[in-house]
Amino acid sequence: MRVLVTGACGFVGPYLLRELGGNSQFELFASVINAASHSEVHPSGSQNRGVRLSEVTSNIIELDVTDAKLVGECFSELKPDVVCHLAGMAFAPDAAVNFGRAVSVNVGGTFNVCQALADHRPNAKLLYVSSGEVYGAISIDQLPIEESLPALPTNPYSLTKLQSEEVVRFFQRRSKVRAVIARPFNHIGPGQSEKFVVSNFAAQLARINLGLQEPVIQVGNLKAKRDFTDVRDIVAGYSALIAGNEHSWVGAEFNLCSGKAIAIEDILNKLIEISGVEVRVEKDPARMRPAEVPEVRGSYEKAKATFGWQPKYSIEESLKDVYREWSEYFHS
Repeated sequence: MRVLVTGACGFVGPYLLRELGGNSQFELFASVINAASHSEVHPSGSQNRGVRLSEVTSNIIELDVTDAKLVGECFSELKPDVVCHLAGMAFAPDAAVNFGRAVSVNVGGTFNVCQALADHRPNAKLLYVSSGEVYGAISIDQLPIEESLPALPTNPYSLTKLQSEEVVRFFQRRSKVRAVIARPFNHIGPGQSEKFVVSNFAAQLARINLGLQEPVIQVGNLKAKRDFTDVRDIVAGYSALIAGNEHSWVGAEFNLCSGKAIAIEDILNKLIEISGVEVRVEKDPARMRPAEVPEVRGSYEKAKATFGWQPKYSIEESLKDVYREWSEYFHS
């Protein structure tokens, strides 16, 4: 069974390929924007961070999902049985700055993938990776967030993810594309870009510990509460979705989350304790996000009931691994 993972050189892609590599029935293929640099440079700009793509598959394809012709040719030649569509702009502030590019990649790229499946592989399975951000500003009395709640995006990034979901549903109706939509909430782990809050805190603390940065850590809104899940749990969820009985998932959405909300301030304090350094905390206005939702907490009961999935890693385990990876990187 041929499995294609688009956007495979991002943070999650190599973890997913490693997870799927445990199934001997899968022949794995990875699509990347630049095949020449995939094994040397992590998307964060740091070399040799996280899981390297070349360690999990040698079948690497150069593919820009915004090029409809190339996507069609790729699917016609490769004939994938499963497509895990991860390719897209993943950092919300980037989508706000360059909304046109976000629409082109997130929405247009998803349209091209679905069209190629409809044209060349109508019986293949599609896993579309959306985001828990599509729910938007949920009130406290609506927590935990279940899939039955309406999606009401509050930023350009989540708007493009919901638009992409609609593209998938359009092709399900029109062309009977066999698809499932995953809605992962915030996920963390070794190899994540410094753009993201947990990785950023860990990187700053690792630099401070090595004398590479003054003992001052720059932060944004510490009062916001978020639902963090280890990336290794998230990709186990994707694997479970792919392997599941399609009668239970075709056309469905599934939250993948921890089911717990933790304040960003508590994340920072845990990382400071892990690092063992003394720091001064300073607020940076540039790190504040407009229209930030006070608390996010999802429910994974639907995924648990359908596929038996639930997270295994504790937040403490995840934070220790993230900090250790940054420390090792700066030591080298």
